Amino acid sequence: MRIKAEEGFNPQMDVDIASLRFEASAEVNYGKGCTVMRTENDDADLMVIFNGRGNGITEDEFAPKLIGKYKNGNMLYGYARLPYLDYNEPLISARAPVFKEGYCSIEIENFGQVTSDKVNLKVESVNDAGKKQLITLGKVPGLQPYEKTLLMLPTKMKPDTMKGKNLLITIYGDKKIFSTFQIYRVHICDEKKIKVSDNKIAIYQ
Repeated sequence: MRIKAEEGFNPQMDVDIASLRFEASAEVNYGKGCTVMRTENDDADLMVIFNGRGNGITEDEFAPKLIGKYKNGNMLYGYARLPYLDYNEPLISARAPVFKEGYCSIEIENFGQVTSDKVNLKVESVNDAGKKQLITLGKVPGLQPYEKTLLMLPTKMKPDTMKGKNLLITIYGDKKIFSTFQIYRVHICDEKKIKVSDNKIAIYQ
């Protein structure tokens, strides 16, 4: 991975190399991730070579995540481009939903470089046998490149019944599935310690 230098940021001096983890977003957010094997300097940029075993990147992944720390202790994160994807198409991604009584909120972002069309979104629970149960449906408006929107979707599912469930979030059109996002074993989070923008499941009671 190349971490590019820019004004005010020197990756060769500013990054805590040992803290870096790289993997599919759904994995690295929960403490997993490939560790650093070695680094190389390329002009002002930093080249990081990771042990790629068990990286969790599937054919549906389009923005694997780098997470770590600056040397001053602040959090560092970023997303990588995959060489086999066309980033001149809209790339719609959903963050993990936040559940409250009667509805859930989901942040959606277009990581592509062109405007997206209106698409559909559904959230389902999936049991260990693979059986799915619909939780909620919604419409995602067209988004400009890197634009975000926050959907507020009604649901009859009670927040306290969500604990321990596996979730599947699917963004789809009439004839195409644009992205899927799986979350394993929902857990309850403290409302005072989580933001909607955090890529975690939250159940607020």
